[in-house]
Amino acid sequence: TFRRASRGSAAASGHDRATPYAPQTVTPDAIFADPQLARLYDAVNPIEDDQLGLVEMAGSEPIRVLDLGCGTGRIALMLAERGHDVVGVDPATAMLEVARAHDVDDRVRWIEGDARHVEFGDAPFDLIVMTGNVFQVFLTDDDALATLVRAHHHLMPGGRLTFESREPSAREWETWT
Repeated sequence: TFRRASRGSAAASGHDRATPYAPQTVTPDAIFADPQLARLYDAVNPIEDDQLGLVEMAGSEPIRVLDLGCGTGRIALMLAERGHDVVGVDPATAMLEVARAHDVDDRVRWIEGDARHVEFGDAPFDLIVMTGNVFQVFLTDDDALATLVRAHHHLMPGGRLTFESREPSAREWETWT
C-alpha cells in the first residue's frame, strides 16, 4: 500500500498531472475479452486473503472507492455491500458484462476504460485499488507512470492507492504443476 502525500507531490517530482503521455491502448488478453472465458474467470480464480484485506482496508465508514481493473467485479461488489460508493473500471467488455450480471441491485458504477486515461469529472476517491495482475498489464515505464499519475489525479488529499504486484524472483510458476 502506498500513501499519497499531497496533491503537489507529483508536480514536485517533475510529473505534473497535465504531463502528456503517449501510452498505447490496452487490448484485453483473450481470456478477459472472450465472453465464455470471462464467465469462467471467477471459478478458476478464487479470491485470496490479500484481496479480502483490501476490502477490510476500506473500513466500515462509507467512502468513495475506485476499483481499477475491476474484472468481474467481485471486490467492487464486496465494497458496495459494505456501503461504500464504488466505481469499477475495466477495459474488457466481457468481464464488465459478468460484473453487471452479478450487480443485481445496481450498486456499482461500471465503466469500460483504460486506467491510464479514465476521467470521471466528479468527486475524488478516498481509496483506489488494483487487485490481481492489474498493474502488470502496464509493461512500459511510461504506461505504469501514466497509470499512477491518473490515479493520483483521482485521489482526494490523504487518499490511498493500493495495488498488488507479483515478486518475479519467487518463481511461483515452478510450483503450478
